[in-house]
Amino acid sequence: MKYAKGAARLLGMIGLTAGGATAAQAGMESAHADARILGLLSVSAGDVLSFGSFSEAAGGGIIDMATNGSTNCVGFQWCGGSPQPGTFDVSGEPNHSVHISMPGNFFLHSGGNSVEIGNVVFTGSGVTMQSYFHSNAVLDASGALEFRITGSLWAQPGTPAGSYSGTYTVTVDYQ
Repeated sequence: MKYAKGAARLLGMIGLTAGGATAAQAGMESAHADARILGLLSVSAGDVLSFGSFSEAAGGGIIDMATNGSTNCVGFQWCGGSPQPGTFDVSGEPNHSVHISMPGNFFLHSGGNSVEIGNVVFTGSGVTMQSYFHSNAVLDASGALEFRITGSLWAQPGTPAGSYSGTYTVTVDYQ
């Protein structure tokens, strides 16, 4: 009997607890959200990237253009003319970081012939090189950036004389 009384008492307590329980209440809180829309980036080409003039090279040749625009010619009998880095102007959100890039090497053509441009470097005030074809930069307090592009020109053995030209695409994106 003692056992039956204890069990009945325990069942009664369980019933009271279950019957006396209150339903859970949901909590709510409001929070703030925001977004910032940056102004469009504008990119415009300035000076033409020019490797100057050079003589034919029976064994091929390379013109390396330094970031200051000076050139080092290897394999050509003569190099001269007026080599110069290409320039670009960017405008956008003041003091904001951007990434400057190109997809890779490109070619200058004359008729069915070509010379290859590679080892591209972007330089300028506030520009930090990451690797060939990739640099980071910061737009100045007015939202402006000017940068230069240099690289290397490779002519294969027997590349004929001619005026070689072509286009390339530079991309500037916010970071």
